[in-house]
Amino acid sequence: MAQVKGMMLQMKKYKHVPRARRKGWQMKHHQVKGSYLQGTVVGTFQNKTIRVAVDRLLVHQKYYAKKTLRTVLMVHDELNEAVRGDKVIMQQTRRYSKKKFWHLHSISEPYKPLRYLKENPDVADAIKKIEEGNYLP
Repeated sequence: MAQVKGMMLQMKKYKHVPRARRKGWQMKHHQVKGSYLQGTVVGTFQNKTIRVAVDRLLVHQKYYAKKTLRTVLMVHDELNEAVRGDKVIMQQTRRYSKKKFWHLHSISEPYKPLRYLKENPDVADAIKKIEEGNYLP
């Protein structure tokens, strides 16, 4: 009974502490300093909005175990220029909507295969027809 009570007290102790700060975990690397973040585009489904995944590396102070935490953010892309797979730099700004308060600063490393298909829609249509089985040369 005493063990259960001790566990409950320990759980209450960590109730409001973020998971990354519990039990010796420490942030090891910061992506970009200030109000800029670097991440990878994982979705471009909405108009003028992209979803960007930001990965952070955490290292345990005692055991040196490493784990990666991923945060997915909504980013405003005014010109719809980013495609899935691009490495982008985003800047924190005013609130655009309920979940969106970052805007696209620049594309640091473009993802070439999808960018080629976006710039050449006839090739993309041919690939789509081949996948459906309706392509006749």
